[in-house]
Amino acid sequence: MNRLIRVVLILAGTLAVAFVLALVFARLYFTDEKILATVRPQLEQNLNREIDIQSAKISFWGGLGVRLEQVTLGNAPGFTRPVFLHLDELDVKVRFWPLLSGDVVLDRVLIGPGELRLERDAHGNNWTNIVKPDTTTVPVTPVDSAIAALPRIPVAGDMEFIGITVSLDDYAAETSFELAQTNGRLELTAQEEELTARAHGRITVDSGKFHTGTFDLDLTKARPGLDFDLRMGLMDKSFAWEQATLTAFGIPVTLSGTLKNPGDSAVYAIEIMIEQTALGRIFDILPDTLRSTVFPDGPPTGELQAEVGISSPPPGGTFPYAEGKILLSNLNGSLGERKLPFAIGGLDIRLNKTVASVTTQSMNVADIPVSANVAVDQFASPNVSGGINCTIEMARLVNVLKYPGTAETGGQIAIALSGFGALKNWQTMSVNGQVALQNVRWRSADTTVMPLDDVSGMIRFTGREASVERFTLRSGPSTVEIKGRIHELVPYLLHGFKDVAKPRFDFELHSPFIDLDQMFPEDDTSSVPPPLPLVDMIAEGVMQVDSAVYFGVPFGGVTGRITYADWILAISEINGRVYGGTMTGNAQVDFTDFTRPVFELKTESQQIEANEFLSDFTGFGGHLFGRINLSGTFGGAGVEGGDVFRSLTATGDVTMREGRFAGLAFLSTLAGRAQIADIKDSGPIKDMTAHYWIEQGRLYCRDWRFTSEGIMYDIAGSVGFDGSLDYRVQLQLPKQGGGSGLLSQLGDLFGGAGGIALDLALTGTYANPVIALDTKNNRRRFEDNLRDNAKNLLDQTRRRK
Repeated sequence: MNRLIRVVLILAGTLAVAFVLALVFARLYFTDEKILATVRPQLEQNLNREIDIQSAKISFWGGLGVRLEQVTLGNAPGFTRPVFLHLDELDVKVRFWPLLSGDVVLDRVLIGPGELRLERDAHGNNWTNIVKPDTTTVPVTPVDSAIAALPRIPVAGDMEFIGITVSLDDYAAETSFELAQTNGRLELTAQEEELTARAHGRITVDSGKFHTGTFDLDLTKARPGLDFDLRMGLMDKSFAWEQATLTAFGIPVTLSGTLKNPGDSAVYAIEIMIEQTALGRIFDILPDTLRSTVFPDGPPTGELQAEVGISSPPPGGTFPYAEGKILLSNLNGSLGERKLPFAIGGLDIRLNKTVASVTTQSMNVADIPVSANVAVDQFASPNVSGGINCTIEMARLVNVLKYPGTAETGGQIAIALSGFGALKNWQTMSVNGQVALQNVRWRSADTTVMPLDDVSGMIRFTGREASVERFTLRSGPSTVEIKGRIHELVPYLLHGFKDVAKPRFDFELHSPFIDLDQMFPEDDTSSVPPPLPLVDMIAEGVMQVDSAVYFGVPFGGVTGRITYADWILAISEINGRVYGGTMTGNAQVDFTDFTRPVFELKTESQQIEANEFLSDFTGFGGHLFGRINLSGTFGGAGVEGGDVFRSLTATGDVTMREGRFAGLAFLSTLAGRAQIADIKDSGPIKDMTAHYWIEQGRLYCRDWRFTSEGIMYDIAGSVGFDGSLDYRVQLQLPKQGGGSGLLSQLGDLFGGAGGIALDLALTGTYANPVIALDTKNNRRRFEDNLRDNAKNLLDQTRRRK
């Protein structure tokens, strides 16, 4: 027995010494240089990249292991990043004794810290050809190559990676993301039979970012993490999530499903479930700038829950199927710059393969009940359909718009619309239904704002067009009735009033009576107009106004044709009655600057009452009576009387066959001073003509000629809208009309063949005229007549001799 024990001990000692010697020999033989010389060529032979390894070590104590440090895998030519993969450390250690029985038990796999930089541009990506293809066999994918390289022996153990940064720069799509400081630990079990593997563990990301052309997301707040239990069938390239929980922003999302044949022909089915979660967590995902713009008062409150299944598209399809539901409940908040309050009892989103529908429950926007639904189908080329129904009380609308003044309001706007069409081409959208205005009333405490006593009517939508039916506007005693049809209105509205053809409105306008002075009050300095939109559209129609008042002037029987385009309103073929006569003409108003529109009026008026016209436009009323014919072109700018008169310009001609003047006190004054009995302050007028123009607040005239009781008047000069006078008056009196005055005695020296000529200067104002002889002209005429008389006298004397 002692001999047996001695033999065993000797054998054990010998084996131990041999084992130690073998380890020592292996350690001396497998130097770092030999390992690098062996590993690097093998890797470069199988990879389309240059590889650099700073050090490589092999260990035997505590298991068989290989440790690589500072491993750098170069990037493919033509890409931006200097490296594709870099690892500070790659440490793999397996247990020794299980190897003797054919099992591989991972004692330690440590990867990182490091970085993996993925890139994509218009020419492709930098990871597709990382594994060199085997030219001796049928080309295989990187997944197939990886599967072929795996050992057909059982593998089990732990794997850990720390501080890995993974990024993708997609230059073609102008997007990028980065997951920084990614850490994970998983337990791996791989079976030889059918080459299946199972892994479960946890992955966390400390920070990161996501960027598109219009969207930036900071993942620092998100701190996403994934707990998973994954089964992989490597031979049939299948993956199954028996349980996976993705957590971000404190929101757990449960995932389960399967994936087969990763790539363009992947087949998958994934179930996603989100338990009831506060919306505040969801909105934390949005960038601060977007969240503050849409929800300036903070994100809305409420809850969300979802159960959604996503499966691979059918053969030939591009979009996956989605089935399930997303429920939002008890939503409360405010929206947009006006901070419109809203409350939604429920928002039900249903998914049925290629159709998504949204239905509202108990929705109120600014205390206005709204019922809405929308459905989208065929996601590859989506069509949308839906409808909205609501009745807006004007009193509530005023509160919503936060009108800064005070106004008496009433009535309502009832909306019942439905629409459908292709989402990618809004011009094909079709809208049906109606918008009805029912006794809408708006009367501001500010009397300079146009009151709306009753606006009623209907806009009926049919496809791409709309018709205006029974539309009536009443403001004080004024009434305007409109009917017509608006072509291509729907695309214009859906495109936000741009990038499409403008709508065209064909209409008929009728008014029994309209007082424009009351509807658009003079000296309107209010900065808060009533809520009437001015749309950039094209309009053409006819008008018929039975009676109207504008700038205090009564018009009757006005007809014309109206066109409106590019903010310019034109009225042509105008016919009507004014000042007891008739008028024809054309008018144009340019609303490019809506606060100060520019107008031009060309008119021909026949047999209008002179006194009424002059009273309204010059203040020279009560002095000229009779029917005149007037032609002219008027222009100006503004919306209130003072501004219009200050900017008013005009040019034209006036004629009068017969009439009379009265109350011209300066003529009586002249008659008394000059002792001319025939000059009177009142009398008949015949054959009056004049050319006039208006500029800088004055009415000018020249060639203003008329005859009254044998006296010919020739007047030139101007009268201001402020009443100031600046005229030169030439009187031609018959010689026998001089009476016993000085002019009668010197008639031959001041007169001529037509009688006695006298030039006067008329200045001052209407109330206080100043009359003076124009000594310069009279002196010149006196000298000319004296010279002519002296010459005649000399000629007569010579003939007598």
